[in-house]
Amino acid sequence: MIIALTLIVFTIGLCIAAAVSDFLHLKIPNLLSGLIIATFAITATLDHVMGLGLFDDIASNLIIGVLSFGVMLICFFTGLFGGGDAKMISALSFWMGVIGMPVFLMVTAIAGAILAIASITMRKTNHGQRILSKLNAHETLHNGWIGAMVKERNVLPYGIAIACGAIGGFRAAGLLP
Repeated sequence: MIIALTLIVFTIGLCIAAAVSDFLHLKIPNLLSGLIIATFAITATLDHVMGLGLFDDIASNLIIGVLSFGVMLICFFTGLFGGGDAKMISALSFWMGVIGMPVFLMVTAIAGAILAIASITMRKTNHGQRILSKLNAHETLHNGWIGAMVKERNVLPYGIAIACGAIGGFRAAGLLP
């Protein structure tokens, strides 16, 4: 059980790393989504072999993951989501299954709305412009979300919202205490 819990916590760490990467570089590395799928595969195998009871019906997790991949593929090709976001959502969907998926999607959407409101506020208000100017003075922030807002680019580091949704989804799926 301790190995499975370690893999779950590691996966949440991967989500946080993706959120930080998206904030700083507006990019979610493929490696992170690949590792999220790998940790799911290892955990699901351990669950099956050791009878840990982590996943009620592994088939439903697989179906949700594959369906999510199809939907995200369409969202990517229609320009609704970036490639990194689509891959991360698809990878995490395998973990969520039927039970965690509604909370994962709801929390992701709410966190995304908060990011959008923050972006609009920062770009369109005098106070927000002053804050952006001060933040943009830090070289680390030039190539990420802060730099994009200074340049009036309409982008969001949706990896942050996805990571928030993942934590909620893991909890709803019974994978976190």
